[in-house]
Amino acid sequence: MTEPITTNITTTTAPTGSTTTPTGAEGAKTFTQEDIDRIVGERAARAKDAGRGELFQKFGVKDETELEAKLKQLADMQTAQLTEQERLQKERDDAKAESAREKEQANTRIAQANTTFRRAAILTAAADKFTDPADVWLYVQSKKELADKLVIDENDVVQGVVDVLKQVETDKKHWLKANGATTSNGTPTGTGPRKPALPPDGDKARDAFAKTVRGW
Repeated sequence: MTEPITTNITTTTAPTGSTTTPTGAEGAKTFTQEDIDRIVGERAARAKDAGRGELFQKFGVKDETELEAKLKQLADMQTAQLTEQERLQKERDDAKAESAREKEQANTRIAQANTTFRRAAILTAAADKFTDPADVWLYVQSKKELADKLVIDENDVVQGVVDVLKQVETDKKHWLKANGATTSNGTPTGTGPRKPALPPDGDKARDAFAKTVRGW
């Protein structure tokens, strides 16, 4: 059972026609625990309502329903913004990767072109001295110290060819034409079938030469 709570309120006697204020034990007002809980609860509810009202006002809504809708809208906007950022980041990453691939492909094409220039320079310069210029080029490619000497200048001219061929002459003297060298298939230089000499004047001689060439 809840015990009553007594509050002492002092009363004074007032002249006739005026109100009196209770004093002492005669004007004591009793509050039960339920009364106190109710009073506290009401005050808490009023404070809560006041706080909710300020929150509603801050978000520009009327009640909890509108507030929940507003919060959901904000959450959706944040999600959409994050998704957009992720999309943009992916686009940037893809662009960087594509740029790297294009740069690598360009470097590969340049390297291939440079190799073609170097090969042509070696084959052309080696044709007069060596039996098989292709062997010379393969040898130069196999020797990094020789390949590195072939530098392409700003005018696309291969420098260092003379020095490289001098080194090949030293290393591969038997490849030289003047040294009785053999070709890559082992055939001695200057051997093998020869084209017929030009015929003397005369129709018969020319006819014979033509038949010889056709049989060639």
